[in-house]
Amino acid sequence: MRPVSRKSLFGLIFSLSLLVGLAWQLPATLMDSVVSSQTAGELRLANASGGFWSGRGVFVTRQGIRLTETISWRLGFEPWRLAMAVELQGSGLAWGVAGSKLRLGLRGIELPAGRLAMPRLDLSSLPGALGLARLSGAPTLSWPASEISGGQWRGLAAGGVARLRVVDLSSGLSPIRPLGQFDLSVALETEGPVAWRLESSPESVLDLQATGPWSIPLKIDGSLACRRFCDYMAGLMAIIGKPEGERYVLRYGS
Repeated sequence: MRPVSRKSLFGLIFSLSLLVGLAWQLPATLMDSVVSSQTAGELRLANASGGFWSGRGVFVTRQGIRLTETISWRLGFEPWRLAMAVELQGSGLAWGVAGSKLRLGLRGIELPAGRLAMPRLDLSSLPGALGLARLSGAPTLSWPASEISGGQWRGLAAGGVARLRVVDLSSGLSPIRPLGQFDLSVALETEGPVAWRLESSPESVLDLQATGPWSIPLKIDGSLACRRFCDYMAGLMAIIGKPEGERYVLRYGS
């Protein structure tokens, strides 16, 4: 075997250094592509700045609804896992265990248990009845240790439940504010179908009930009724459709 010349060795070192330098200069906007591919396009990263390895941005939905304040990230490679460790920090974001890291691997996103207090969301840009209802509120999202891959969300342990809670939901079509507390709970099983349930608290002005299998985007098939202040609910209830008995049919995404 011919020995490697000093010139060839220097050329190899130069090439590797160039590749490392180019990789280090990857833009922060590339993270948007990673987030989009892992959530079937339903979640995006807006206003990205910095670099791919260390940057900041705001998570938004496909419709442009802002879900977070500015979130910063820092990437590190874990070769023994064949994964990227992502350190996330931001206003309203708290991990179940301090210092926890999200991981991007061949199987998708591994998510440690945590909680996110979101800014007030304006849902008027959503299609269908939810957009026409001009709903707004400041949700809190909590989740167990789980993984997301190809649009599927699975728990890493049996019995895990993710919960999206809105305690101050209001509508531009009703003077009664807030309308009450509403909870979307998702049972994250390790195997088999993932089920969700959407319901209102007993003290809420509206009685909302809906269940179904988990999917992205979420498909809602349930019913809605007015409990109190019904004279002020006419505009809001009218966009749901014709009542079936004492309840209104609620369908979204189907």
